[in-house]
Amino acid sequence: MQPFHLSPQNLPVLIERLKDFLNQGKYPIVIIRENTRSEEQHRRLFGHLYKTLANHTGYSTEEIHELMKYKFLREMKEIDGQKIDVVKSTKKMTVQEMVEFQQKIEQWGAEIGCKFDDNGINR
Repeated sequence: MQPFHLSPQNLPVLIERLKDFLNQGKYPIVIIRENTRSEEQHRRLFGHLYKTLANHTGYSTEEIHELMKYKFLREMKEIDGQKIDVVKSTKKMTVQEMVEFQQKIEQWGAEIGCKFDDNGINR
């Protein structure tokens, strides 16, 4: 069986393939998905890292969020010959991407003299 990567564009194809399998009495479906960032990671990001940086810099946690996304999650896209900065959402990050994002924030915070006290908060 060949792998099938689901997207909104090929959903009708998947439905037809599933109907074919069901009609043949076959059920060879394996779903593998990468988990998105956890709620614990989200709480650590906003409740600890951003809060600590906000206290250190004087910006609000929401401003820190936008600044950190722009600093670490920005990529250049080209649309119709024009280069545009696009900033990735943290909501759609995988667990590993969120770990790496938080590590970059901690490293940058240390570079500007911000001290993070984890108090047992996990990545």
